[in-house]
Amino acid sequence: MNKVEAVVQFYKHIRVELIYNIVFEKKIIEEGELYEELKGRTGLDDAHLLKIIRWSEVSSLLRAIPDIEVVLGAIVLLEINTNSVLQLMNETYLIKNRFLKLTVSQYRETVFRACSEIIKKNNRNFSDLTSCRDKQTGNTPLHLLASLPAISFNANLLKYLLQSGVDPFAANNEGQTFLHILLGRYKTVSNYDDFYPYKRLPTTKWFKQDNTAVLQILDHIPPSQVSLLTKAQDNEGNTLMHEFASSAILQGELVEGQEVCRKLLEIDHGQSLRIPNHKGNVPLHCPCDPAIFNILVESQPACCRVRNDRDETPLLCILKKSVLFAFGRTLVLNELREEGDVGYNDLVDSPGLTKAIDLIQNLIKVHAPNEKIFKSVWIADQDGNTAIDVALIAIRIGSYDLNNTSCQMAELRSSMVTLLDKMLSLANPEDVRRKNKRGRTFLHQLLDIKQAVVKEAYVLQAVEILLQHNVDVNAVDVQGRCAMNMICKVYDKSPSFFNKCADLLLINGSLVNEINHVLPFSSSSGNMTRKLRSCPKRHLEHANRLARGNGAITVVDKYRYLRQESIGSGAFSNIFVAIKDENVDNISGTIQCRAYALKRIDKARITPEEIKRETTALLSLSGKCENIIKYHDSLEDTFFQYLVLDLMDGDLNEFVGNMEANSVLRNDPSQCVEVTKQIINGLAFLHHNGFIHRDLKPGNILYSTEHHLHFKIADFGLAKDISALSTMTSTRGNAVLMVAGSRCWMAPELVSMKSLKHTKQSDIFSLGLILHYLMSFGKHPFATPGDERPHVVERNIEEMNGNLKNDLHPEAVSFLGALLNVQPSRRTPAAYLNQHPFLWSDHKKMEFLRAVGDQPEAIKPGNFLLSEIEQCLQKTRTGKSFQLKPWSKEIPMLHQEIITAWKQKNYRTNNVIDLVRFIRNAYAHKQERSMWFQQVLDNSIFLRKFPRLVLDVFGVVQRLELESRNTIHSALSL
Repeated sequence: MNKVEAVVQFYKHIRVELIYNIVFEKKIIEEGELYEELKGRTGLDDAHLLKIIRWSEVSSLLRAIPDIEVVLGAIVLLEINTNSVLQLMNETYLIKNRFLKLTVSQYRETVFRACSEIIKKNNRNFSDLTSCRDKQTGNTPLHLLASLPAISFNANLLKYLLQSGVDPFAANNEGQTFLHILLGRYKTVSNYDDFYPYKRLPTTKWFKQDNTAVLQILDHIPPSQVSLLTKAQDNEGNTLMHEFASSAILQGELVEGQEVCRKLLEIDHGQSLRIPNHKGNVPLHCPCDPAIFNILVESQPACCRVRNDRDETPLLCILKKSVLFAFGRTLVLNELREEGDVGYNDLVDSPGLTKAIDLIQNLIKVHAPNEKIFKSVWIADQDGNTAIDVALIAIRIGSYDLNNTSCQMAELRSSMVTLLDKMLSLANPEDVRRKNKRGRTFLHQLLDIKQAVVKEAYVLQAVEILLQHNVDVNAVDVQGRCAMNMICKVYDKSPSFFNKCADLLLINGSLVNEINHVLPFSSSSGNMTRKLRSCPKRHLEHANRLARGNGAITVVDKYRYLRQESIGSGAFSNIFVAIKDENVDNISGTIQCRAYALKRIDKARITPEEIKRETTALLSLSGKCENIIKYHDSLEDTFFQYLVLDLMDGDLNEFVGNMEANSVLRNDPSQCVEVTKQIINGLAFLHHNGFIHRDLKPGNILYSTEHHLHFKIADFGLAKDISALSTMTSTRGNAVLMVAGSRCWMAPELVSMKSLKHTKQSDIFSLGLILHYLMSFGKHPFATPGDERPHVVERNIEEMNGNLKNDLHPEAVSFLGALLNVQPSRRTPAAYLNQHPFLWSDHKKMEFLRAVGDQPEAIKPGNFLLSEIEQCLQKTRTGKSFQLKPWSKEIPMLHQEIITAWKQKNYRTNNVIDLVRFIRNAYAHKQERSMWFQQVLDNSIFLRKFPRLVLDVFGVVQRLELESRNTIHSALSL
């Protein structure tokens, strides 16, 4: 079928629909009157269009319409039963945010007329129907037809348009293809305001029949095109699976929907499930029908652990949406925002309780049978909150007086408690002891009551569930408050709740003293004066306040710190400036103190084995390498483990933005090489001793400017001993099956989850990311300019879509390329990184060039006509550049002085090997030349004029395996 024939078939279907409408209204009508009525309704008065539609075909078409009969030149509407189309014509649809009584046929007639008008105005010859668009929305006829309710009754319409040449990839102004609309049921605003829906149509059983039509439509598109269509993203980054998942929350069994879902997943092998939208959400983050959700999980199990830009897993994201739907229009919205469950940019125009209950009950259904979902319960968001935290917060605020006494609110509370119980059903002791970044346990989240409790039964039931799982009632948050401290605030407002809760917490109605081990500083030191013996300048004021005893100082053994003034934090720890009394002089009345970094690890959040792993790593490595943070002491009390470490100025994140600290690198780029060597030295030492770090990132690279700029690798909480005798575990915290490490700083094989095991090679890739971050003063090599959202960075890493800073030295670019190779086996081991020319001194580079210039092929190239080394050098980027601009043009005065002194010596100024020989001769006879000549050589002019020369010559030497030649070997050994 050609394009014109397809359009004719399209208009025939339109005509049938319109004729049915007219006859339905008139009950009986003559053919002549029908013609005029049809022409008036469609506006099809264009001669070309009328010619295409041959009216002699009307009678045969009419006889094909159910419930219509042609009798003596008149069209008569017969009696129609309850199963006929009439039943569908009384559906009510939400249009432009208001309800209108609009029959299905009337709606379709309006869409047909819109399609006809677009085609007629834009392209009379039908040669390119893709150019036929609505100017306001950018919709093609294909988009309009895809928006039809009951498209299954007219699937041929879409087929004919596709056959007529309409581009299935054509996107409207919202970036939607016709399949976005067909699968998502989303309608954009158009000039057909009275009939063109603005939002999703309500769900009915009738829509289930459309799913079969979708499968049939896909069969009319080449598989390669369908595969690309499944990955097409609209202006919000949503793919078809995002739209399908969001629209698939239907009551009852969605059999047809499951069939369509599997069909779409088969087309691209589930790859579209890993595509995030502009908020970092993959399709699993969308609220899904349980059956659809489980199909998606089966296809891509790893997507259960994918986190969006807020670090939310699908389970956590959907749970937060349900809480927003339930409470978004209530007075507790600000409390939700304070807890981090709702961002200030989230829409408050939420669907309400019904949708919230649906989502929660769906989560209950998908949670129980799915192990992957269960394990994702313990993956925390950017605030350290898990799905358990969110459920507890919802139960807490749902107990307030929200002026809603409906059965739905009671059902919501009950569903939340049920979900909580299911999520905790397989929790281990480490899971229930965890805390968020505010130091809150599950009991803190539940009992941080801010209003009067009116529905106490649900909170008390949640407390009982937590106690059944042995939650620690004595755990304290960062402010030193235990669970009992939390409920004391509501004693006056809800005394009954207080007493019942206190009984559950086994307090027996009596209060406990607030846990606080803060002591006055003077209690152990009398009138002694403390003087600092050693402290980095940056922390000097802080340490002096500790020495003077200003503020409430926490005392741990001989160390003192201000617990409210953390200078850094990790997933399970905080860092403080601490001072230690080291020398007491009773005669002078002074105490010599030294400042340290005190790392305070929350015991409730990690296991003793994990604490042991970090201390073991530190003991094995400390003091043996100047580029590994030094460990001094280990302490503990009831709630915390303390590690005493070197006090540094800050981490690399702070360094790149500190103009004063990094000025030494900006003023002298050669210093960048020196600090790069320091970081490499630390990692090489780590690997040599059988450890991998597994969490290399800017926050774990510390610096100090004391005496000179110095960098050290820190935080060995995730370090793993890979030696044969090691028994260290490979996971941290809650034993969640996920890759250890930090987002945006992991190797592509870990980001893509093709591997769940860190290696030395994955450490090397992270090192490359860090070093680029350092060299570019804060630019991530895989961040899209202007868009550094985590999911964008991670997608670029997975796809190896790098963006190295364009003003880096060629040697630096080559060096980073050796680290950031997609193939782990091709990444240079840490122990061999110093062999790269980028890390050579200028002296070594010049000695290397001189050594190559001393080779027989360079001394007398005429005796080695087109030697292999000469040919290879000419094929380098440096050699190719000399074909356009001879190297003598870059150093005209040097060249002139040499050839004047040795007139018999001729250099081919377009050959690299001659340049190398020229360099050798220039240095060999340096003392014989002018003072100016000697000065420019001392300033390494060849390295500045030919920045790729050493790199290219070294590459040729390696390729031809010339390193063993005596002079070259000696130069490389420097």
